[in-house]
Amino acid sequence: IATFSEEVTETTACLVTAYEVVPTVGMPDRVNCSAAAISVVELAFDTPIPGGSYELIVTDIADRSGNILTTASVAFTIEISGDVPLPGDIVVNEIAFDPPEANREYVELLNVSDKTFALADFAFSDNRGVRDPVTNEEALLEPGGYAVLTRDATLFEAAFPSVPFIAPPSWPALNNSGDAVVLHFADLTIDSVAFEPTWGGVNSSLERKDPAGPSNSFANWMTTSDAAGGTPGRQNSVFAPDVEAPVPFFAEQRSETLVRIYFDEPILESTAIPANFEIGSSPALSVSILPGGEIVDLQFPAVSATTIDVSNISDLTGNTLDRISILLARYPDPTEIRISEILYDPRADDSDGVQDQVEFFELYNRGNRTLSLSNMYWTDLPNEDSEADTLRLPVAAASIQPGGYAVVFAQSESTGDLYSESDLVLAFPHDYRSDGVLLIPYSGTSLGLLNSGDLLRLHRSDDAVLDEVQYSPDWHQPTLRDAKGTSLERIDADGPSSIASNWSSSVSESGASPGRTNSINLTFDGDQEGSISVSPSPFSPDGDGVDDFAAIQFNLQAAQSTIRVRIFDSKGRIVRELERGRLATQDGTVVWDGRDDDGNVLGIGIYVAFLEAIDVGGGTVEAHKAALVLARQLD
Repeated sequence: IATFSEEVTETTACLVTAYEVVPTVGMPDRVNCSAAAISVVELAFDTPIPGGSYELIVTDIADRSGNILTTASVAFTIEISGDVPLPGDIVVNEIAFDPPEANREYVELLNVSDKTFALADFAFSDNRGVRDPVTNEEALLEPGGYAVLTRDATLFEAAFPSVPFIAPPSWPALNNSGDAVVLHFADLTIDSVAFEPTWGGVNSSLERKDPAGPSNSFANWMTTSDAAGGTPGRQNSVFAPDVEAPVPFFAEQRSETLVRIYFDEPILESTAIPANFEIGSSPALSVSILPGGEIVDLQFPAVSATTIDVSNISDLTGNTLDRISILLARYPDPTEIRISEILYDPRADDSDGVQDQVEFFELYNRGNRTLSLSNMYWTDLPNEDSEADTLRLPVAAASIQPGGYAVVFAQSESTGDLYSESDLVLAFPHDYRSDGVLLIPYSGTSLGLLNSGDLLRLHRSDDAVLDEVQYSPDWHQPTLRDAKGTSLERIDADGPSSIASNWSSSVSESGASPGRTNSINLTFDGDQEGSISVSPSPFSPDGDGVDDFAAIQFNLQAAQSTIRVRIFDSKGRIVRELERGRLATQDGTVVWDGRDDDGNVLGIGIYVAFLEAIDVGGGTVEAHKAALVLARQLD
């Protein structure tokens, strides 16, 4: 506002050329006059004038008598006072913590409120908490406006020449391994982002998708898609306001009474109440949200169903899920998961022109429930101090379907898509994704499986043993000259885990069959009657992967018995003793590989499997026999 000592004429006082503000501001964009004869004029500037000391110069202004003021000046001061912010009024909207040039770091702030703020009132810090002023200059942040703070003005201006910026007097260098950007106003934290390099932003900027979304959720951040490597001072390239309700994508039972649910974004704590989570018709007893807001732990009196219902859950921007029922991966019982294949001595030679193999072991779900793999671990053979190496399955929110497989394998280096680029897939090509096979890479060159034999014991999170195999290289086929690059495959998933007769060498062309039915897998006819049956019969133990083993299945009268199983030839001579005094349950399987007790391959012909069982409770003896045919392809 300019006020004259007397009335001046409109024709001279309402011209923009009659006024200039120095230094640097220049002429006004408009002069607003209220009457033909006036003493007060309003000078309007489209660009806000920073706070500071200025001088207004006026020229050629006439009064009503025609007297002309040739030139005059007056000093004035602009003092900027911004509004008081609330947490969330300004958000950290973009972070360049790992730019191509180390000192070209920048942080973009976005005013999402309808207030105007003086940036000199704010400070910022990294995860050390040492506050640095945003600026010592007078600068305003208007509603919807951006403020770009940069570490090196020269480097930033060279990369983004038309973008206004502020170079704070000091800068907390942002760590490439993860750090925080915190905006402060007095004792208030206005916004805070604790980022990780896994969120994105390597060699470019990390952009916020939804300014109204959560600050500390990786789901709300992405690497910029802009070719310039960032979008400072304008809308982010990945801008995508969240209009979708939160969705639970995985649920698992973690103990007899605990269920954990994983959401695709943080949820609003006030909506996570027990009534909104039900198994059957029973609501949860209690609800706990884990840090980050995307994982919920629920306590129930018991868990028996295979699904869980979730309803009326909102995200942090107010989108609300109506109702959904999702599959519940169950806590595995010791009878449900089996170790079904082991490659302990992979082929690896950088000079042979053949893709190197990797150590792996395969898990098979022989039950009829989807099973959770969370918090499982495996141990090896304890030493003389009863101490064993412990390695945890590096997997979360993962399960095995009934009849499905998971493969744990050594992965020497980080990779892109596990299902097309991992070491296991390169060594044993297969469409694992389409078959629903869960691939679990373990970082390193080895799983610790000894070539001389070892114990592989799989544990549940409560330390219960789910399965264990104490394998030996002697379990390979005697005719196999070199077992390197050939896995041990389990013959019968229902048979004992740690007996040699239930394991043998893979006959797969690649040396192993991870994530698929074992190459020496047994199949049963299922139509034989009686207390003992043999399948297949005839069988042909020639190592071609087809009917190489005979499974002797039994069903006994007692719940527990001590069994003895022998094979006789057609002349009544004992040629093989398969079991001698083993404790067995009512149902079971014994496998014969067509060899005698000395490991010699027997000739073709008719043989008899003879089983004797003594009830451990009452001493009752029962005996059963069944004929089987050993066949062989004739030249």
